[in-house]
Amino acid sequence: MSNNTITESQINEYSIDLTKYVPKIISKDPITSKVFYAQGRQISTINYYIQDLINQCFISTATWSLDIWESEYGIQTDSTLSYENRRQTILAKKRGFGTVNEAKIKSIAEAYNCDCEVIPHWDEYYFIIKFIGLGVPSNLDIFKQIIEQIKPAHLNVEYQFTYEQWNEVLDGYTWQNILDSGYTWDDVLNKPLRTSNQIMYSLNSDGNTYSEIKYEIVE
Repeated sequence: MSNNTITESQINEYSIDLTKYVPKIISKDPITSKVFYAQGRQISTINYYIQDLINQCFISTATWSLDIWESEYGIQTDSTLSYENRRQTILAKKRGFGTVNEAKIKSIAEAYNCDCEVIPHWDEYYFIIKFIGLGVPSNLDIFKQIIEQIKPAHLNVEYQFTYEQWNEVLDGYTWQNILDSGYTWDDVLNKPLRTSNQIMYSLNSDGNTYSEIKYEIVE
């Protein structure tokens, strides 16, 4: 059971008015109305805890039971992560059970709200995960951990990302324009400034070095 104390807003969310179930002559009585109010709050609290318990039965709504789910799938609990990040990791691990193939990897990526293409090179013992969206996914580190856990040890994985070329940003933009607009270098890398030409980069196995691999024109 949750150790969290129920708040006033949570009680109100599941509030129930018992006076509507009795004649007005009773519900309007000062004494009985207070009794009904107190009983209604108790019932509201019970309803809240019932729904809270039901929520723990599903990964997508679990909160205080996430450590139980993590234990079930062999995931080390990290309480510093948000509920959403922990749910994504559990869902990804759940989807990763069984044979690893393109569909399985894409399913795991979807658990992290990542749109990607999986390019297999099974004969050469590696595969590529090409992220379709611009920039680096915010949950990349956790996503990579899951991929390492589920992929066969003999397979290597490469990650490809889409970035903008500096000389292809919207007409009229200069570096000073970007600074004046409040953009950071991370914003320039991961937020779209244009929609036409894009450049692809590959994240090397050391996890730090980026190397240009090709240009791609997106209509």
